[in-house]
Amino acid sequence: LADQLTTDIISSSPLAEPDFTLEWIRSQISSGGAQSDFRVFHRICRFMDVFYNGEFDFFVPEGGDKIRLGTFRSVIKTLVSHVTPQSMDITVPPPGPRGLARAELIEEFLSGAHHCLEENTPIRRDLIRHQGLYGVAWGKIAFEATRWGKFPTPPEEGELDTAYKEEVRDIITKRNINFPIVGEAVNPQELVWDHASLRPRWVIRQYQTDASWVAA
Repeated sequence: LADQLTTDIISSSPLAEPDFTLEWIRSQISSGGAQSDFRVFHRICRFMDVFYNGEFDFFVPEGGDKIRLGTFRSVIKTLVSHVTPQSMDITVPPPGPRGLARAELIEEFLSGAHHCLEENTPIRRDLIRHQGLYGVAWGKIAFEATRWGKFPTPPEEGELDTAYKEEVRDIITKRNINFPIVGEAVNPQELVWDHASLRPRWVIRQYQTDASWVAA
């Protein structure tokens, strides 16, 4: 399936940028849209999960013992352990002799950002596991505003509000120690994406959640 998708990507001609409307999204996740292109892929992913979780079934003679070996799971875990890097070596080439100091600062920031990201929301091992199971992995990096807090409504002009100043001070302190960027390894079974180009122009994720988690 992966080879077929690669062939489709290479042979497809560039398409015009789609109109990202709600109707267009619904059409893509319907049976006649992109969802149909990924039906076989998603079925194979579920098949891989069955073997990885040891939930597969097979026939045994009457009176025999059914023993599900964990060979497949062991292979994937070994892959994850060998491939997942313990640390990231980030190098930023300077644009010129005068840009060396700037490049070093960017390297320090990116190294620190990656460390904080993996410390708070580790996703490297999950990404490698998805790659081994499904042949593709997707990671989502997003700004999480709740980790920084929201500034309160300022008082009316001319008013002195000690509580307001204290709350602002607490939020600033919180922002100094909390990294607001989080990562998530998204299961490819929740996704359909543009496979008509080497760089997907869009990705649609769909999943079920409790209605109480949806904010108006």
